[in-house]
Amino acid sequence: MKYIYITIIGILMTLPFCHVKSQTTIKLDEVAVVASRTTNNAEGYTTSLRGSKLTKGKNAEETLKLLPNISFDNETFKINGLPVGDIYLNGDKLRDVSELRTISGDMMDKVVVKYLEEGEQHESLSGGAIYIQLRRPSENGYYGSVQANCDWQKSSGWGNESISALVNSRVKSLSIYDNFSLGEIKNKSVTLQTTHDDNGDESIEEKEQNHGTFFKNRLSLTQQFVSGTTIGASYFLSTNKSFPSCFTPLKEINGDAHVVSQEGTIKSVVPIKKIKGKWEIVADYYNRTSKLDKLYVENGSNAGASEEKNNLNFWKFSSVLSHRIPRMSMMGKYGVSVQTINSKYTPRLSDMSESLTLTNSPYETQGLSMECYASFAGILGKMQYNLSLKGRMNKIEFTDMEQQLDNENQQWAITPTVQLMYPLGRKNQRHSLLFTYKRVLNDIPYSVISSVSTWLDSYNYVTGNPDLVAPSSDLIMLGVQLFRNKLMFNGMLARAHNNIYWQTFKDENKENVFFTKPINLSGQNLWGVGGEWNENPTEWWHFKLLGRFELRPENIKLDERNFKDNHVKWYFSFANNFYFKKGWGGYLNADYEPKYHTYDRIYHDVYSVGGQVYKSMLNGKLQLALDFVAFGQRRQMERQLSKEIVTRKDITSVQRLGITAVWNFSGGKKVKVNVVDGIQEYREIKDN
Repeated sequence: MKYIYITIIGILMTLPFCHVKSQTTIKLDEVAVVASRTTNNAEGYTTSLRGSKLTKGKNAEETLKLLPNISFDNETFKINGLPVGDIYLNGDKLRDVSELRTISGDMMDKVVVKYLEEGEQHESLSGGAIYIQLRRPSENGYYGSVQANCDWQKSSGWGNESISALVNSRVKSLSIYDNFSLGEIKNKSVTLQTTHDDNGDESIEEKEQNHGTFFKNRLSLTQQFVSGTTIGASYFLSTNKSFPSCFTPLKEINGDAHVVSQEGTIKSVVPIKKIKGKWEIVADYYNRTSKLDKLYVENGSNAGASEEKNNLNFWKFSSVLSHRIPRMSMMGKYGVSVQTINSKYTPRLSDMSESLTLTNSPYETQGLSMECYASFAGILGKMQYNLSLKGRMNKIEFTDMEQQLDNENQQWAITPTVQLMYPLGRKNQRHSLLFTYKRVLNDIPYSVISSVSTWLDSYNYVTGNPDLVAPSSDLIMLGVQLFRNKLMFNGMLARAHNNIYWQTFKDENKENVFFTKPINLSGQNLWGVGGEWNENPTEWWHFKLLGRFELRPENIKLDERNFKDNHVKWYFSFANNFYFKKGWGGYLNADYEPKYHTYDRIYHDVYSVGGQVYKSMLNGKLQLALDFVAFGQRRQMERQLSKEIVTRKDITSVQRLGITAVWNFSGGKKVKVNVVDGIQEYREIKDN
């Protein structure tokens, strides 16, 4: 469920990296103490990956899964059990995290993990942000890689071929980063939908397939001046052409989709020596256009056709002033930002059957968000702190062009954040305590403020809700880090207001047809605890074991049904990494999520076991890898309506094999490289 998904985990623990002699240091711009490969602070931690075994044979995505406090659940990165807000690469925000799969882990220099978003970033109850810094390239030189992939899936055979290339270089004081990839898409799946009611059970088998092509390219340029000023620009382009189809014995939907995304960012950083600070100004633009044509077939005859066009435009301007306050051993930050959005939807229907529920009304959405904040970070005695206060305004306008329906909503909020870390232990400060409190007003849920109904398959569709408001939340988190983060525990209490939930309804005019609609729910509480253990039993084996427990009290009425139960959710993960001689290595991972309830839904057990074997040759220049999923079980979900129970089970085989070949290259002398920071924010809210 990709709405504001509140979860809990106590994942606090680091890997047993090679340690250097400990010493106490103070660095105000990061408010960090204890010199080692992993350095903790009140906001999170910074870990050095240069020369680490964790990166061997892995790409950047696989490496992140091994870091402290980070988990990977349902194709989503999480920090402390909460979905990650943003991932940055050399300052560029990654809208498509698949880019991480094109980056060799050996290219990673350091990773900064912040448990909660900073004041200058978007506001949400998320698991914070991940900042990845690549190794510094050579002086007047370069490094990079060329990578080729393909895989075999039991359900669809060989396919998903792709090729990518990455270059990170520096020409005098100009930094250049470019990463492109292109390939084809090929997937097949089978879902079984069963309706249980007083008349018995009725099952329908749905087969879905999708094929197409994609192209992506990110180019970033940054010019550094002798004065310390930097000016950078970044441009990202992504195109995707696909042909999704869905088949049942009596119904068929054939699609033709084309999506183009573009983002441009300009950033300047000017040092201000008088106040020992800097001034950052960022302008960010994002555009996403899509066209989706669908042909509907019933009983072998055409039931209609639809054409949907979407055009989305984002603009964001931000200004941040940061400086040191020596007398108070403090770092201060002050920022303002303005973000606008304009979204237009234009449909066209032809020869539509009465059995289809579609809208023919164009609509336009306009939004405005304004923020101002101040934050202060420093050290008081042994305790590190980070305090911030933000004021935020959200405004949204929705207009249905055909029905002349207008809806306007405006929200204001003052949101404080308190983050504290207290180191323990006289020697080396090997342990620490953490405390966090945060109140947030989330981003406006633009993507689902609409009147559109979209068919997911022949018997299910989703519809928007123009009356939605942005959720707000309160969060308290306590944590303990032991033995220099090798063992960590975490507890959390969260309360959400106006949380977005996808409620299921039956289409009264169509047999066996159901739809979901996003609604705002009143206050919800969540309690959770969790833990993580990282260890190196031998030189060639490292493992990471984590688990989390959540208690979700329910006290609400939906569709004339009362929900007053206390539901429990568990999650377990066991990652094993192996490092052998002569360039051999691999990993073996297992994940398990037992059955759990949430309001009118039941999610059944999900598990998987998979891994990788790799071989590095020619001094690391060439690497061949074979990754696999040996066995597992996909999702089965039950939706409980007043008179029916609808079960959807993905019965597609999980077995797969993937083959990857990577060629690495480099040359030159070492120099420092900066790239531009894109901060635009747009999130689609979907029902899982």
